[in-house]
Amino acid sequence: MAILKDGSDEYEVRIKRYPEKTYFDEYIKTGEREKTAATMCKRYIVGEDGVKYTIEITLKKGFMFGECHSVQAQLKVPGKTDPVCHKNIRRPADYKDGIKEKITTELEYADVTVRGLKLLGARFAFRSLALDEKLVNETDLMGIDPESLGFFEITLHKVRWENRRLTDGEYKAKVAAANDASKFPPPLDSSPVVGNRKEQHLWDAQKVDEDSFKKDGIVYAIGFVGGKPQSPFPESAREPFVSPFRRGWPNSLSKPPARTVGVWVRGTFFHFDFYYRTSEFLEQTGIVKYPPPLYLYAWKDLDKSERQTVLKELQAINKEHVVNALEAKTGKIHVKFGKGRGKDEAKEWRAWSKMSEWEKEEAFESLRKSKKAHERGEAIRQYESRSGEIISLVDEDEEQSDDDEQSKTEEKDPFRVKTFPDLEYTAARSEDGSAVKKESKIKNEPVEIRKRPKDDVMINSSNGATPARNNKNFRAHEDNNINSTNDKSPGVEEHKKIAPTRNNEIDDDELERKMANARALDEEIEREERLAKLKRERRALQDEIEDAKRKKQKHGEE
Repeated sequence: MAILKDGSDEYEVRIKRYPEKTYFDEYIKTGEREKTAATMCKRYIVGEDGVKYTIEITLKKGFMFGECHSVQAQLKVPGKTDPVCHKNIRRPADYKDGIKEKITTELEYADVTVRGLKLLGARFAFRSLALDEKLVNETDLMGIDPESLGFFEITLHKVRWENRRLTDGEYKAKVAAANDASKFPPPLDSSPVVGNRKEQHLWDAQKVDEDSFKKDGIVYAIGFVGGKPQSPFPESAREPFVSPFRRGWPNSLSKPPARTVGVWVRGTFFHFDFYYRTSEFLEQTGIVKYPPPLYLYAWKDLDKSERQTVLKELQAINKEHVVNALEAKTGKIHVKFGKGRGKDEAKEWRAWSKMSEWEKEEAFESLRKSKKAHERGEAIRQYESRSGEIISLVDEDEEQSDDDEQSKTEEKDPFRVKTFPDLEYTAARSEDGSAVKKESKIKNEPVEIRKRPKDDVMINSSNGATPARNNKNFRAHEDNNINSTNDKSPGVEEHKKIAPTRNNEIDDDELERKMANARALDEEIEREERLAKLKRERRALQDEIEDAKRKKQKHGEE
């Protein structure tokens, strides 16, 4: 439901099927959250060909009319200044302290001209558009933009009638205009011409271009069904209408015009925009059902109670995922986490009162990321307990199998580009293994890794320098930070002697950790690429299905 607030006043608008009286599901983009004091909201619904609908407007309990006589609801469409239809919601007798019960009304009918024919009391209905490959970002009606076909707007505002006294200047202008009008006879009035064949409206458009149809999801447009056609009077029955002012013409101004005039004073306008698209379009663009889960919003957009609620929900979801993983690992029913088992729980599961503000936000981001990974089908492999211990959720055999698979992948593709986040220097050696020079490298710059027998790793620098002979000498050289073989700085010789024995083991572990991080990044990239490929294949298949349907329909018409 779409709701906008003006202080304590609440306006609500919903789209309802007719005659089923069921509501259309609403969808919303999950970017920046709507502000409390907003005067505009945007909703998406899935259009349904031929389905009639009404527009339900509700003023919530406690709504304050104040000095206003009514609230006016208008249906507007792009490119048209006047509303398609409108309705006034009059204030009840006991309005002073706020309405005691909610007030609900509906926009149901409109008097419109469709293809030159005037229809009285026509109902709203969705209608399908056809695809025309000859069009380019346009419709089959000149001046009608495809984007304007895909939405309508409901505006709500308070109104009151007010008598205002004209200023001296305004009154003189009014008297002069009345005198000028009395000097000329009014034109002869004839019976109205009902419908203008040259007049075009956006609901007369029948076709759109391919991009608007397929990529933008503009498949439906506003339409009208039913209604009573208003036919023009027969030619023989038309008689000129003579104005009573003309009968006594020349006419003089018998009395001066009134000094006071009545005017409508309008309050703040509230805009409800409804876009109708296909369900496929909503899915592909990440538009979700309203109201969206709180975890889809940024932490800064949530108030304190919402933050506490969403963190509790994410903790419960993550606990369930971890328990399921543990049961899959052990083959036994796992005892729920709870009292007396706090040290085994993830650090993100701590109680709200036990975490600082930055820890709450950090837990929120971590749990949200874990949930999204689970939705993509990724299994939870480990978590960090409160005591800082890394608890594995998979069997050792499975981990070894994954490592073997990774090794096979590297053997098949030894020149895969990897990134070492902390590698800042690359040392080059001559053919005999002596140090030549030391070159700085930018962090996160890709380097080529080629796997060779017996753990012999060759690293090529981007400038074509001679590669290191083996990883052992390379690591020793890098850790010793040697600029040349003739470096005689104080303490350098002592450092050369002790560095290889002291740092080689540490560097081996560090390099393995970095390589593991690089493998994890490769896996993530591969998953994302696979997902993007599947989406492209699905879209191509949908296009083929649509083409087949159109060909079948065209063949049936022939």
